[in-house]
Amino acid sequence: TQFEEKLDNINSWLKQKESQVKDQSLRSTQEAKQQHLDKLKSLEEEIVKKSDEISSLQSEVAEAGPELIDKVSKTSSRYQALKNQTKEAVSRYDQFVKEHAAFNNSNADFQNWLTQTQTEVIQHSEIVGDLAVLQERQKKLRELSDTRSKESAVFEALVEKGEKLYAHTSPDGREIIRQQLRTLRTLWDGFSEELQSGTHRLDQCLLQFAEFTLAQEQLTKWLKGVEKAMQQHTELKGTLQEKRAQLQNHKIMHQEITSHQQLVESVCDKAQQLVDQTQDKSLNIYLQSIKQLFQNIVSKSQDLLDSLEENVERHAKFSAGCDNMRDWVASERDRLEECDDGTGEKADIKQRLESVKTLRGNEAEGGKKMAELQTLFTVLSKTTTKKGIVLLEKELNKLKESQKQHDAQLDAVQNRLEGVLAQWTEFETQLDTHTKWFRATEVAFRDQQLAASLEQKEQQLNSFREKRKLIADKETEIDMFVDKSNALLHASGADKIKTLISQINNRYQLLHVLSKEVINRWQGLLEDHRVYRDKLEETEAWLQPLETQLGALRSSPGADCLPRLQTLVSETEQAPHRLTTLTTAGERLYPDTAAAGRETIRQQLREIRDRCDTLGEGVKEQLKIQDAKATQWSSYQETLQASLAWLDAMEKSLDQDSLAALTAPQEIRAKLIKYRTTLQEVLLHKRVLEMLKEKAAALDSGAGGELDTVKSISDRYEQLLDKLLTTISQLEDSLDVFQQFTELAKTHQDYQKQLWDRLSSFTDYSGNKSTIEARLSKVLEIQDGLPEGSARIQQLEQHIATKTGKIPARAKEVMERELNNLKFDFGKLSTAVSDVRQGLEGRLSQWAEYEGSMDRLLSWLSESEMALKNYTTLNTLEEKQEQLNKYQSMLVNLRQHEAELDKTTDDSSELVLMSGEAKISVNVQQITSRFQSIQTTAKEIVKKCEQAVSDHEVYLSKYKECSNWLTNAHARYQSCCDASASATQHELTDRSARLNTLVGERPTATLLLHATVELGEKCYATTAVEGRETIRS
Repeated sequence: TQFEEKLDNINSWLKQKESQVKDQSLRSTQEAKQQHLDKLKSLEEEIVKKSDEISSLQSEVAEAGPELIDKVSKTSSRYQALKNQTKEAVSRYDQFVKEHAAFNNSNADFQNWLTQTQTEVIQHSEIVGDLAVLQERQKKLRELSDTRSKESAVFEALVEKGEKLYAHTSPDGREIIRQQLRTLRTLWDGFSEELQSGTHRLDQCLLQFAEFTLAQEQLTKWLKGVEKAMQQHTELKGTLQEKRAQLQNHKIMHQEITSHQQLVESVCDKAQQLVDQTQDKSLNIYLQSIKQLFQNIVSKSQDLLDSLEENVERHAKFSAGCDNMRDWVASERDRLEECDDGTGEKADIKQRLESVKTLRGNEAEGGKKMAELQTLFTVLSKTTTKKGIVLLEKELNKLKESQKQHDAQLDAVQNRLEGVLAQWTEFETQLDTHTKWFRATEVAFRDQQLAASLEQKEQQLNSFREKRKLIADKETEIDMFVDKSNALLHASGADKIKTLISQINNRYQLLHVLSKEVINRWQGLLEDHRVYRDKLEETEAWLQPLETQLGALRSSPGADCLPRLQTLVSETEQAPHRLTTLTTAGERLYPDTAAAGRETIRQQLREIRDRCDTLGEGVKEQLKIQDAKATQWSSYQETLQASLAWLDAMEKSLDQDSLAALTAPQEIRAKLIKYRTTLQEVLLHKRVLEMLKEKAAALDSGAGGELDTVKSISDRYEQLLDKLLTTISQLEDSLDVFQQFTELAKTHQDYQKQLWDRLSSFTDYSGNKSTIEARLSKVLEIQDGLPEGSARIQQLEQHIATKTGKIPARAKEVMERELNNLKFDFGKLSTAVSDVRQGLEGRLSQWAEYEGSMDRLLSWLSESEMALKNYTTLNTLEEKQEQLNKYQSMLVNLRQHEAELDKTTDDSSELVLMSGEAKISVNVQQITSRFQSIQTTAKEIVKKCEQAVSDHEVYLSKYKECSNWLTNAHARYQSCCDASASATQHELTDRSARLNTLVGERPTATLLLHATVELGEKCYATTAVEGRETIRS
C-alpha cells in the first residue's frame, strides 16, 4: 500500500543517515575537521526537519494493524537514536575543532614571539668597539635571559596541547603536528643557544679589553729599553779568545730578547681578537707598530749574532788549518825519507816508487789546504784588528816555505828509484822469455803425443828434427843473457840472480840430450807400422773375390750352385792362417800408437775377421736352404683352399640377415644371441689365417704372389669381423635405449606425485609468525628440490636426443609424446610452489619489518640511556670537549631517530589489526615515553657540558698567560743575579735597570694572578675531584 511504501522510504532514509553518522574516521587538519563538523550540522538539520514526517506517520498508523504499528514504533525509535547520535557527534567534533584551532593560534603566536625575541638577541650580541655600548648590551641580554626562563612554561604547555591532538587526528595529521612541534623545538633551542652564546661573547670581549690595556703598557716600556742596549757588541777584536768572549755576551742578550716573543704575541693576539670582535680599525695601527718594532730588534740582534758566530768560526777554522798543514808537511817528509833507498829486490824498489808516487799525488791536497788558508786569511783581515792581521800573515808565510822544500826533495828521490827499476824490468823480461822457450821446447820433446797413422808418425819425426835445429841456433842468445845477468848481480847484490843464471845453463844442456833420444825412438816406430800396412793389403786382396762369388750364389741360385759351393769351402780353409799372421803384426803396434790409431787397427782386424766368419756361415746357410724348400709347398696349398671355402660361406650368411624389420625388444634380444654365437666362431678361425700367412712368407720367392693372395684373404676376414661387431653393437644400443627410457619416466612420475602431496598441506596463510615460518621453510625445501625434477626432464630429453640414431622412428615418437606430458605436469607444480612461497613471504616480511624496527629502537634507547646515566664531571679540558662532542652527537642522533619512531608507531597499528596482538600497542607506548625522557635529559646535559668547556677554556687561557709571564720574569731575574767578579760597571747598571723594571711590573702581575685564581675557582663546580686538585695545585 501507499503507507507501507512511505514507511519503506523512511527506513531506507534512516539506514542511509545512520551510515553517514557512523562515519567517524579521523581527520588530519583543522580545516578537514571543520568541514566534517559542518557536514554533521547540516545532517543534524536534515534529521530535525524529518521529525514532522515521522510524527505524521505515527498518527496515520493508529488505524492500521498491529504489525504496522510495531514497525512504525521501531522506525520512531531508530529516528530518536539517530537524532541523539548526530547531536553527540556534532558536540564532540565541535570540541575537536576548538582544541585544534587553539593549538594552531598558540603555536603561531609563540613562534612570532620567538622570532622577534631572537632578532633582539642577535642585535644585542653584536660586538662593537665602544665599551659603554658593550656594557649596555650585556645588561639587555641578561634581561632577555630572565624572560626566557619565564616563557619556558608556556613552551611546555604548548607542546602538551599538540600531543593531546593525537587522539582525534589521523596518521597524516599526527605527522603534521609532530612536524610543527619539531619546528617549534628547533626554534626554541636555537633561541636558547643564541642567547647563551651572545652573553658569553660579550663577557669575553669585556674581559679582553681589560687584559689588553695592561699588557700594552708593559711591552712598550720593555721594547724601548732593549733597543738602547744593543750598541756595545759591534767593536772589532784581535784574537780568537777576545772574539769568543764578545760572542758569548751577545748570546745572553739575544736569549733575553727572544724570551719576550710570547709576551709580544700575547699582546698582538689580544689586540687582533678585539679588532675581529669589535671591527675597530684604530687598534691595527698600534698592532703593526709593535710587531714591526719587535721584529726589527730581533732581526738586528740575530744579524749581529750571526756575524759574531761567523767571525769566530772563521778564526777558529784558520788556526786549525795552520796546525793541520804543519802536521801534514812533517808527516810527508818522514814517509819520503823511508823511500830514499835503491838496494834490494825489485818488489822493494817498486813499493818504494809507489810510495813516492802516492806522496806526489798528495801535493794537490797540500796546495788545496794552502789555498783555503789564503782565502780564510783574506776574509779574516776584514774583521780583525791590525795587530791580529800581522800575526796571521807571519804564520801563513812559514807554512809556504816548508811546502816548497818538501816538493824539491820528492823529485830527486823519484828519479833515483825509476833508474834502478828499469834495470830490473829488463832482466825479468829476458828471463821470462827464455824460461817460456825452455818450457815449451821441453814439453814438445817430453810430452810426445802418440800418432794414429803412418803418415802422422812421419810428420811427427820431421817436426822433432826441425826443433833440434832451433835448439842449436839458440846458443848465442843464451850466452848474451848470462853476461847481462852477471852485471846486474854485481850492481844490486841480490843472491837469487846467481841461482837463475845456473838454472838457465843446465836446462839448455839437458835439452840437447833429450832431443837426440826422441828422434832415434820415432825412427823405429815408423818402420814397424810400414810392415803392418803391407800384411793388411795382402789379406784384403785374397778375401774380396771369395765374397763376390758367395753374393752371386745367393742372388741367382741355379743348377751349377753345388760345384761353386765346393770351391768356396776349399778356399775358406786357408782363412785361420792368414788371420793369425795379420793379427800378430797389428798387436805389435798398440803400445806406440795413439788411441784413435789403435782403434783403427782393431777395427781393421775386426772387419777382416768378420768378413771371414760371414763367408763361412754364408756357405753353410746355402747348403741348408736347398734341403728345406721342398717340404713346405704342399702344406701351404691345402690350408689356402680350406680358408677360402669357409670365408665364402660366412659372408653369404651375414648378407642374408636384415635389422630393418625389428620393432620389439624381444626380437632384438633373440637376434643379438644369434650374432654373438657367430662372433665366437669367427674369432676362433683367426689362428688358421695367421698360420697361412706364415707359410706364404716362408715360400715367397721374391715376386710377392703368395703374400698378395694371403693378404686379400686377411682383408676379407677383417671386413667380416667388423661388420659382425657393428651389427651386435647396434642391437645392444637399441635394447639399452628402450629399457633406460622406461625406468627414467617411471621415476619422474613418482617424484611429481610425492611433491603434490606435500604442497597441498602448506597453502594456509593464517597463524602467528612461527607457524608461517615453519610453513615457509617446508615450501622452500620443496622449491629447492625442483631443480632435481628439471634435471630428470633434461635427462630424458638428452636420452632421446643422443639415442635417436639407435631406435626406430615409431618408438621415438612414443617416447617424445610421453616426455611432453611429463613437462606439462612439472610446469604446473613449479607455478603452484612459487605462488605459495610468495604468499607466505609477504606475511612474514610484515612481522620481520616490525620486529627489526623494535629491536633497533630498543637497542638504541638502551645505549642512549646508559650513556646519559654515565654522565659525570671530568678532570681536563680535552675530556670535557670530548664529552661535549659526544652528547651533541647524541642529540643529533635523537632527531634522526624521531622519524623512525613515528613510522614504527604507524606500522604497529596495522600489525595489530592483522594479528590481534594487544602487547604491540603497549610496547610502542613504552618506547615513545622512553624516547621523550631521553630527549629532555640529553638537552640538559649538553647545556651543562657547554658551560663546563667554556669556563675551562677561559681559565686555561688566563693560566697560560700568567705562567708565561712568570717564566719570563724568572729568566730575566736569573740573568740579573749573576754576581761574577769580572762584571763591568756598565753591566751592573744594566742589571739594576732590569730589576727595577721587574719591580714595576709587579702590580700588573698581581692583578693577572687574582684573575687566574678567580677563573680556576669558577671551574670547581664542573670539574671532577682529581681535576679540582690539579687546578688548586
